[in-house]
Amino acid sequence: MKINYFDKNFQNHYLEQTHELYQEILESFRESVQSPDNYDTILSKEFQDFFKKAIHSDELDKFNTQNWYWFSLIQDLVHLISMHGDLEISDSLELSPTEDELFNFWHDSDYAKIFLIELNETKDLAKTSLTFKSHIESQIISFFYIHIDSSLENITKIQYNIIPEIGDSETRIYSLKGLKYSEIDQIDGILYDGELNKLNFNKENLKNSFIEINSSSPEIDNELTNISQRVEDAIKIIHKLSPPLFEVLSRFTRVIVPINEKGVVSYSMQSLPYFSSINMYDRDFTDLLDDLLHENGHHYMNFILNAEELIYEDDEKIYYSPWRKALRPVRGIYHAYFTFYWAFRLFHDLFEHIDDVDFPISISKPKVISRLLEESLMLDIVWDEIMKAKEHGKVSESGLEIIQPIKDEIDVFISTKKSVALKKLKSNFSSEYNEYLEFEKIITQKEFLN
Repeated sequence: MKINYFDKNFQNHYLEQTHELYQEILESFRESVQSPDNYDTILSKEFQDFFKKAIHSDELDKFNTQNWYWFSLIQDLVHLISMHGDLEISDSLELSPTEDELFNFWHDSDYAKIFLIELNETKDLAKTSLTFKSHIESQIISFFYIHIDSSLENITKIQYNIIPEIGDSETRIYSLKGLKYSEIDQIDGILYDGELNKLNFNKENLKNSFIEINSSSPEIDNELTNISQRVEDAIKIIHKLSPPLFEVLSRFTRVIVPINEKGVVSYSMQSLPYFSSINMYDRDFTDLLDDLLHENGHHYMNFILNAEELIYEDDEKIYYSPWRKALRPVRGIYHAYFTFYWAFRLFHDLFEHIDDVDFPISISKPKVISRLLEESLMLDIVWDEIMKAKEHGKVSESGLEIIQPIKDEIDVFISTKKSVALKKLKSNFSSEYNEYLEFEKIITQKEFLN
């Protein structure tokens, strides 16, 4: 079967596969509460009583963002319980492999800062971990009532860890149930520890086409009209100049959370499908087009990864990423190859219209050509890294098949259109042409690649 990323049947296959996976997870947990396992003593009675009721909520019957995220929290808790079951306490100052895994779990969590403070006091990893387990239990309970089903029982108090990726902030909590938000008193640190009835979700979000925008602060509120217009303009331009890209964007992005943090690039999470955190402040309009499609590419890839075993992951950083100019593990390099393809395709399609009389003045022409050349070059370089990963047994046959169309498209561009783009850049934008030549020289240095 020839893969076409723009084919709706291809997209639907992976959307449906994720929905089926969700149903399998749901049924598995519903069955599990019928027969207590060996780890029940680790979980609090309050949590066990809650979960036995919550898991049968009708609101969980269908896949959506909030339900998928909720199960990611539960799977974190299951993983934590499993680690405690396998924990081997080291007799030396050096952590055992299982202790190291447990430590890294908390170090990489949202609770890292307060966990490390507590661990420094107790000097007891297992004890501190079991104490902090209550934070995950509370988050699962609170998330359920705020985002999924508040009707299960009369709960008045919650302890909720705010989620910036959906727009939560120190004075605002969003409810994914209705995509509305509530202004509340300042939250203490990262936790809202208060009454559920104070969260009155009575304010509609701003709507832009198929995309919602969740503002996370009063400062962003003040810019929301401008942000909304920029996003609206970006969507219209993508629709006009690249209808296929517009269709893909409309399938995998639903919510944008504008961010204004110096040095924080746009990002998204596998546990939050359809939600993109987009830097709207340190990036120009051409970058906005790129960021929207890049994060959309992550969502697309995550749906495929939910259904297919494309890669065999480990943390070994041995594959060179020209985008980061650093070594990355297989997941990083594989994801990058797929997601930066969308930048290449964007600039390729914009380049096709660059001589149109009505080409948007908001888009930098030299940047379009330079980025087209840069992305094609970096994708060409990274294919060798993908092949190394394949030789190392870290990319499956289906994993290679999924990204083969990118390799084919890049080869065609390099052989037929790269010289045209270079000529146009040289003729019209000599400064950017020289900058590109320097970029190409640096990025293709043998010692740099090794």
